[in-house]
Amino acid sequence: MTAQTGVGSPPRPRYAGIDTLRAAAALAVFICHVPPYGRFAEQMPPMLNNLFVTGAHGVDVFIVVSGFCLALPYTKSSRSVDVHSFYKRRAYRIAPPYYVALAVASALAIGPGTWHWVVAEQANAGDIALAAMFLQAWAGVEGTVNGSLWSVALEVSLYLVFPLLVLWWQRFSLSSLVVISGVLAVAWFEAPIDGPSMHLVLPARLVQFAIGMWCAQLISRRSVSTLVSASAAFAAVIAGVTLSTLNLLGPSLLAWGAAGGSLCLLVVTLGERGTVWKLAERAGQVSYSFYLMHQPVLLVFFYWFQKTGTSWMISLGIGLTVALAASYVVGLLLYVTVEQPSAKRSQFIRPTPAKGNLSP
Repeated sequence: MTAQTGVGSPPRPRYAGIDTLRAAAALAVFICHVPPYGRFAEQMPPMLNNLFVTGAHGVDVFIVVSGFCLALPYTKSSRSVDVHSFYKRRAYRIAPPYYVALAVASALAIGPGTWHWVVAEQANAGDIALAAMFLQAWAGVEGTVNGSLWSVALEVSLYLVFPLLVLWWQRFSLSSLVVISGVLAVAWFEAPIDGPSMHLVLPARLVQFAIGMWCAQLISRRSVSTLVSASAAFAAVIAGVTLSTLNLLGPSLLAWGAAGGSLCLLVVTLGERGTVWKLAERAGQVSYSFYLMHQPVLLVFFYWFQKTGTSWMISLGIGLTVALAASYVVGLLLYVTVEQPSAKRSQFIRPTPAKGNLSP
């Protein structure tokens, strides 16, 4: 979440802690990927491996945070969404670093001498085209180029429906949106649809985005307690782990959405907490670029490192230190050269005429 306000958009408040939460979510996903990408997950004790797998739910937190940040400008304003400029700003923020990361991953996944470093089978032009159109999860080929990019495709679909969500909010309520999207999520998994990527697409994940929007409204009303938020976050994480273990995907998405929402409320009520917190905030600003690049960096790193034949404990230690540092440096490079300049340009997109607005 940036401090600046886009031209023509409602004022966007900035809350300390949100970037720290982003950093934690990105780190959780990275940690989750270290054992499988390092090819030593099966050598680890099952309980430890399951603990690492839980880090995948950092993506759930990202989705909640996205809904939280996008809804904030509308909690203090009844303005409708300027659809055209909203989409343009989102495109500037998301697309340039995404396409650079996709180009790097595609070069590795399609190259005759490199594809076996990063993918199980050599990618083709169709795989890359689907990823370029943000359709990889819908086509069930999210792992053919860079498996981590599916969540960006999901974010894009959420951006597309966001004006409609705000319209519902202004006509009815956010609480009703959370309830309806929650029922939809559970029904989506109960439907007789045979698809390998059902949990990666919009109907299943809409509830988490809606929870983020609802939390933004709670924060704006200052009806939040630090103790209640911390207790809710703890209970939701326990519920999420339990439901995920039982393979109850629909209910588990609700639980992890509640965990992400509670964590948003918690970090905002805590505010800034000294030097370490500020460093985490800065790291969180790079979290998107870090996330985009961490998978190819990890896979290439471990392809060569595993030739040393070291134990899984040494591989884990190296992954959590050297590979983490390498991923952050590459992500920082993408952030400085592509993401940050593009984000700055997005702030100067002017509003479109009133007919471009979606209003009640």
